[in-house]
This record gives sequence, C-alpha cells and structure tokens, in this order.
Amino acid sequence: MSDPGRPDGWWLASDGRWYPPPEPRRPEGSVGQTGATSQAHHGQPRYQSGQQGPPGYGGPAAYESPAAHGTQPAGQTSGKATAVMVLGISSIVLMCAYGIGIIPAIVALVLARGARREIAASGGWLGGADQIRTGTICAWISVALTGLAVLAVLFTLLILILAALPPG
Repeated sequence: MSDPGRPDGWWLASDGRWYPPPEPRRPEGSVGQTGATSQAHHGQPRYQSGQQGPPGYGGPAAYESPAAHGTQPAGQTSGKATAVMVLGISSIVLMCAYGIGIIPAIVALVLARGARREIAASGGWLGGADQIRTGTICAWISVALTGLAVLAVLFTLLILILAALPPG
C-alpha cells in the first residue's frame, strides 16, 4: 500500500502505523551507516546501543510487576494444603467405592490444621487456602456419608433382628 504523503517503499502495518522500507542487505561483517556490523555472531542482528529491535519496531514491552495491579505474586503452594485436598477428594472416592473413606478423611482433617498454621506463619509466601477448604469440605462430606452408611446398616440389622424374633 502506498500513500501520496509517504515516500516510496514505506508500508502500512496492521497496527495502523507506517514503517520505512527495510535496509538493503550488506555482506556479513561490513559496517553500515549506523557504525555497527550488520550481523553479529551466528547470524544474529546487532543494533545500535540502546536500540532493542529492528528500526521502526521498538523494543519488547516493559515488564510490570503484579504489585502494580494490586495483586501479590503467587509464591508457592503449601505441600500440606495439596495433601489435604488430595486426601479429601480421595476420601469421597474411597467412601463410594469401598466404604473406607473415613480413613483419608480423618487424616485430611488433622493435616488441615497444620496446613493453615503453616500458611499463616509464612507471611503470605505460601498459598493453598482454597485447597485446604476444598479438602476439608470433601473430608466432612465423606465423614457424613460414612455416618449415614453406619446408621443405615444399624437400622437394617435392627429390623432384621426384630423380624426374626418370634411373635408374642
């Protein structure tokens, strides 16, 4: 695309800006008008000091820290928090599949207290509060389902015993 107000060779990019024509290639190692060699070692381009990219393109965008947007860096997730979540979820699976979900549920509930303390003591460097919450909720659901299953078994046994007694 050419524009009457632009010299020949300039082109309009998709960002709406006009860019100059590319510089003609010079033999490797020759010195151009900028005073820098056209190609550095291994075919990588060299630019003037302070120039971070080809002419007309500018350098890479500046990095902004998450704190500039009002958020904290993620840091690391507590290993105990991950263990609580895994045990809580597996307690529901084991409760439904084999009826032994109470064991990982109790372990998850015990670990949850230590994981909360570990996160609080880290001063914000450790995360995982949501994982603790997820694991704790799953563990309590598993405890409730186990309790209901035990009550159902006891109620069924009571009815069977009462039905087996002779009338009278």
